Amino acid sequence: MSRRYKAQPDSFQMALKNGTLPSYMRVWSPERLQIVEELYNLTVFLKGIQPGKITVIDAPCGLGKSSLMRGIAVLAAEGKLDAVMMTDSNQRLKDDIESAIHQQGGTEWLKVKNDVAWLSDWDTVEATEWKTLILSHLVALSTQRFLMVNSDVRRNACTIYRMGQANWKDALYCDEAIQDVDSQSWYYSQIKQQVGVFRETIRPESEWEENIGRTAKRAERYAEKLVEDLQLEIDRINAIKLPDNTNGTKAEGQMHIDLYLGRQERNAEYGKVWRSKWDEILAIVADIRDDIKTVKKDMRSPSENRLFSDLAKVIKNMQNLSEKTRPETIVSTLEDIVNLTKFLPIGGIRAGLKDIASTALDAAERFFALSELKKILKNNCDNMYQNSEHVRDTMTAEQFLDIFRYENVVFVQGSNYGDDKIDDKMGQIKVHVFRYNMQFLPHKNMPCFIFDGTGHINPAYDNVELFEVKHYDKPRTHVGFVQMDEKMSKTFLQGAGNADRLYYRMHDFLVKTYGKESLDPEKIMISGLKEHENLAFTNKLAAPDGYERTGEEISSHTYASFGSKFCTGENIYKDCYLLCKISTLRLRQEVVLGQMCCRDKSFLDRLLKMNEGYRARQLQLIFAYHAEKSDLAEEIDDVALRTAMASVIQEIYRLRIRGWCEDSADAKKYDITVIWAIRGRKQGTYNSSEEDFYERLLRKVMEYFGADYSKKEDYRYIPSKMHPRFESHQKPGTKMNKLFEWWQNLKPGTEFTKNDMCDAIGMKKNVFNAMLSKPQNQEIVQMIRGENDCNVRKAKGRAGYIYTKPVTEDDEKPAEETVVYEQQTLDFTNVM
Repeated sequence: MSRRYKAQPDSFQMALKNGTLPSYMRVWSPERLQIVEELYNLTVFLKGIQPGKITVIDAPCGLGKSSLMRGIAVLAAEGKLDAVMMTDSNQRLKDDIESAIHQQGGTEWLKVKNDVAWLSDWDTVEATEWKTLILSHLVALSTQRFLMVNSDVRRNACTIYRMGQANWKDALYCDEAIQDVDSQSWYYSQIKQQVGVFRETIRPESEWEENIGRTAKRAERYAEKLVEDLQLEIDRINAIKLPDNTNGTKAEGQMHIDLYLGRQERNAEYGKVWRSKWDEILAIVADIRDDIKTVKKDMRSPSENRLFSDLAKVIKNMQNLSEKTRPETIVSTLEDIVNLTKFLPIGGIRAGLKDIASTALDAAERFFALSELKKILKNNCDNMYQNSEHVRDTMTAEQFLDIFRYENVVFVQGSNYGDDKIDDKMGQIKVHVFRYNMQFLPHKNMPCFIFDGTGHINPAYDNVELFEVKHYDKPRTHVGFVQMDEKMSKTFLQGAGNADRLYYRMHDFLVKTYGKESLDPEKIMISGLKEHENLAFTNKLAAPDGYERTGEEISSHTYASFGSKFCTGENIYKDCYLLCKISTLRLRQEVVLGQMCCRDKSFLDRLLKMNEGYRARQLQLIFAYHAEKSDLAEEIDDVALRTAMASVIQEIYRLRIRGWCEDSADAKKYDITVIWAIRGRKQGTYNSSEEDFYERLLRKVMEYFGADYSKKEDYRYIPSKMHPRFESHQKPGTKMNKLFEWWQNLKPGTEFTKNDMCDAIGMKKNVFNAMLSKPQNQEIVQMIRGENDCNVRKAKGRAGYIYTKPVTEDDEKPAEETVVYEQQTLDFTNVM
């Protein structure tokens, strides 16, 4: 197809008529078509967008987003639109375009296929495909591929060459879940190892006979300079004095962690140093050469001749310094000067010049380290890959560079000791890196659209300066919730056999409640954590992707692991009316903190403005104790909750509720039921101020779908079979029960320490502290400590605190009988 002109896109009505948009859209209701037409005009003709911002189209599943994307792809394939499209199924998009063009009787597919670049269709990407991106009207790829390639490839993908000029394409469309923040954690030893990997894997073709190892050696030196800067931060962080707890007690742990600070300022200072030394060195070497010049040539020593000749080149390079001078020329010039000092006579000039030149060289290497190392790694990526088979399970070159990039948010854990370290056999020094991927979208140069049905909930779009969220809605149909009150946190499921018992519990509940013969495998979706997919198979719930079904599974569909395409974009569950959801995906608080810092610069600025010790203390509480004790806990929990809520809503919309209900009389055909194994008390039976994370998550999701916990058809509560609810200190055999009984049996006035309590119930101190911090145990903690901590006093030295059993009027009274929580029994017959 000619690239000398560009045809105008069809109007919505014409696209609907000529087959650009799918033919089935013609029977949609006027209300539905009106919304799709508005979206068409927004995304194709760019009506109503704010330049420079990323437009988030917050439209729920079933509204017509995928059909719209298919129409946009056809327009691009016909040369009426230049687009970059990120989707979860390029093959389906490819088939749709071919089908639409044949239906229109227009250009044959063989003629247009060269105008479309498919970079994520499971085929190997040839070198010619990378080079022809700039000639393609449509570039289709996954978000992972878009984020993985370098900036040059991304720029080519977003550019179109027409009439002898390269311009930005019309728009970028993302119809796939995009991870806006990448997080990686590395031990110090892994970072040091990567320096050696650079040295042993870099070998350019130009070093075949001469200068063998020169480039690798230079890369190693630059990497070492970067690591040395990291060492400065580790030393600073370990010197921070952590403040006492808010209740006056000393910090029992010693995790020293803080933001990686000051690198940009230090680098600017290095730039000033080498530039100031440059002029000073130039004056000295010019004087030396002038002195040698006064001596007749035949009277000079070999050293003087060498100096006279080589200094001429050095002086020329130094005098020609400009903004266009390459960093490697600057560094090599300073290296030459250091090497030439050995030809000077021993004395003050030799020592002085060597010191100044060495200082300038060190400063220049530090100043250019990141940019030069990045250039070396980019130029040698092919030969590095060929030489790195033995270390491919370690960090990548890009991940190493991410540690030192100014735009990334990096936390450095300088040490880990004391109660923060017990039972942790891993290294002390750790670096946590967070990279904001939205910076790679070309929103400043071309319109960018993200289709996300949870845009108004997802905290990824909270930044109003970067995102404009446009919300659309559709008729809602009924969603009923069945809560199975079982323990399901990721930490709990890591315990031996816990996950297996929970998956068996779900299978047992379904079979005993409905009967195996009443369960339609075609109508059931099973979801859970990725690491437990084998348990879904062995407990005959569903077969994971890649497993061969036995025919005995409750669901005939693929097991949907949280965060996978099966929970975010697949259509295979569109006829299902029952979702059996085991657990939920909850991000770690330290990950949420990193996301907040990347997304909201004002939040990051707040951290930077905090007192150093106070900030380090808050970060210690977040990274070591998961934020519960931190002053930032409320903000972190809000973001974590909305992130989890968005994931759950996307998952529920995989089922038949995704369809658009044209007639209210047909609403029952779209109703679904969610059976959710999630720990929490029965909705509506507890004080909202005591609500924990999972209880709040369930309530918020129910509110989103309009479910009322007081209505039997909306909500059912199934008490825990594996972990019935008791008061924390009344359940026989529990650690809190043992602690309570031990404390009760103490004589009034008895003094004891926290170590005594740990020994009495057989717990390690850090686990004991975590147990006492739980909300359900605060009543017993208050009983032991007394009102206003009147039963606690500080001991001398490092003994900690001494507790005293108080003398009360009730000491002689017998202990109360254990009261067991009376569980509710339900006449549960049918909820579907």
